Amino acid sequence: MPPKESLPRIAIALAVFGLLALLMGTGFRPLEELENRMLDLRFRWRGPLVPPEEVVIAAIDEESIARLGRWPWDRDRLAELVRTLNRCGADLIVFDIILSEAERHDAVLAEAMDEAGNVLLPIVFAFDGQDSRELPPEIADGAYRSVGHPEAWREFPPITAGKVLLPVPELAEAAMGFGHINMFPDRDGVLRWEVLAIAHQGRIYPSLPLQAATMRLGVPPGDLVLDATRGVSVGRRFLPTDVWGRALIPWYGPGRTFPHF
Repeated sequence: MPPKESLPRIAIALAVFGLLALLMGTGFRPLEELENRMLDLRFRWRGPLVPPEEVVIAAIDEESIARLGRWPWDRDRLAELVRTLNRCGADLIVFDIILSEAERHDAVLAEAMDEAGNVLLPIVFAFDGQDSRELPPEIADGAYRSVGHPEAWREFPPITAGKVLLPVPELAEAAMGFGHINMFPDRDGVLRWEVLAIAHQGRIYPSLPLQAATMRLGVPPGDLVLDATRGVSVGRRFLPTDVWGRALIPWYGPGRTFPHF
C-alpha cells in the first residue's frame, strides 16, 4: 500500500490522465494538434533512415515532362515504361496515376501489363452519392477476404465510400491487383496516416501500398486479415491501426529519401 500522504497525488494523477484520455477520445482539437506537433518533432529528432533498397520511384517529374512531352503521356509511352521496368527486374510495378479514361493506345499498355504480369493499379473512392453498378470481379476480388471482430463496427463503423473511380476495363483485366490511393490529411494539411480499410458495397478494400507490400512479401490473399478497429494481419506481421482503420505512416525521411529515376 502507498503511504497515506501520497494517495491524493495518485488520485490527482489518475484524474488528469483520465481527463486527457477522454479529451483525446472525443477529438479535442488542441490536444490533437499538440500530439501531431510532437509526432512531427520526434521524426525530426530521429532524422532520416536508410530506405530499403528494393523500393525505387520512377518519377514523372518536371525533368521527365521536359524531355518526353507534357502530361498526360500517351499510353504507349506508359507501355514503354512498363517494359523497361520489367527488363530491369522489377518484382512489382505499382502505378499511382489514375487510368480511368479510355485512350487510343490502351491495347498497347494492356499488352505490356499482361506480359509483365506484375502491375498493380489504383482505384479512388468518392464519398458523394452512391454507385448503382456492381464492381467487376477483378476489382471486387481485391477486397479483404477475412474480417475479425466485425461487431466492433457497431460503435466505430468503417470509413465508407459511395462511389469509386476505376481503371479502364481493358487495363483492369491486365492488372495483377488493385488498391485504393485515398489520402486524408490532418486539419493542418499534413499527411500522417495511411487508411488501410475503406468500405464500399459491403466489401472492405485495402490501400494500394498495403496490397503492394502483401504481394512483395508473398503473402496469400487469404492471409491478409482485417481485425476491425484494431489492425491488419499481413501473414505473421500485424499492423496496428486506430478505430477507423488508419495506421501512422513511419516516414523514412523527407522527399526523395527513396531513390528516384
